[in-house]
Amino acid sequence: MPPGFAPFYGGTIDLWIPINAASPRYSARQDHWLMPVSRLKPGVTIAQAQLDMNVVGKQLENEYPATNKGVGERVFPLHQELYRGFGRVLYPLLGAVAFVLLIACVNVGNLLQSRTETRHKEFAVRASMGASRRQILRQLLLECGLLSLFGGSLGIVITIWGIQLIRNVAGDFPNADSVRIDGRVLLFTLIVSLATTVLFGLAEAVRSARQ
Repeated sequence: MPPGFAPFYGGTIDLWIPINAASPRYSARQDHWLMPVSRLKPGVTIAQAQLDMNVVGKQLENEYPATNKGVGERVFPLHQELYRGFGRVLYPLLGAVAFVLLIACVNVGNLLQSRTETRHKEFAVRASMGASRRQILRQLLLECGLLSLFGGSLGIVITIWGIQLIRNVAGDFPNADSVRIDGRVLLFTLIVSLATTVLFGLAEAVRSARQ
């Protein structure tokens, strides 16, 4: 197997060996504890694969009636089976985080608005010294951008600390050890930080520059 390949549940593996089908551990059919994982051929659907496995299940039932009577074989997507229960928790959690971000942006926007109300003299002095409306607008956007990037950076730091907590709470979450921050997470955080600057800082900056 390639480096880094790990089972769906549990720790890392140092060595993989093929099973011995003649071993009593695997020839005892009453437990049904083995779960085969395979890849569908291109163009083959789950329904078509299920039909083929129905034939295999019927053959096993005829060969081993004592242990395979009415057992059958069920085909299902692996990703759906692994994350079915966790998805009901993670997606609502993602929505809750989005609402918290929205509330925080509104609160910070209100604070920025009250702060700019007290800076009219500053803007007037800058304008009298030759600052254009575009320069004042750029200054306000820069301040909002630095605030957003600071908040995003703080979120990354908290996330690094929280990953270990997630691993401890996740329990048997598939591949919990692989939960980490990568380039896509950093890029997403940067985009969200810049988007909050544009959405919640631009309107106030334009209003202040116009005044």
